[in-house]
Amino acid sequence: MTEKQKEELADLQKKQVAYRAVFCHPMGIEALRDLILFCKGGESTVPEDPNAPIDTHRMCTLEGRRQVMLRLNRFLNLTDEELLVIYASRPFKP
Repeated sequence: MTEKQKEELADLQKKQVAYRAVFCHPMGIEALRDLILFCKGGESTVPEDPNAPIDTHRMCTLEGRRQVMLRLNRFLNLTDEELLVIYASRPFKP
C-alpha cells in the first residue's frame, strides 16, 4: 500500500469513528431510526403500484435520501477490511 493509499484509508477510518461517535449511543440510535424512515432506508423509492403515475422528481429526491442512509449504514457497520475493499474500488484520483 502506498503512502497516499494509507492516508486515504486513515481518512475513511476517521470518518467511520466520527459517524459511530454520533450514532452509536441511545440518543444517536433514536435519531438514526428517524433518519431510516425519512430517508427510505429500507424500501424502494419506486412506487409499488404498476398503474400509479411516476413522479420522477419525487423519486429522485427519495433516492437522494436513500443514498444518505446507505452511506450512514456503510460507515456504521463496516470493518477495516471492508473499508479497504471500498477504498480499492474507488476511482483513481491523481
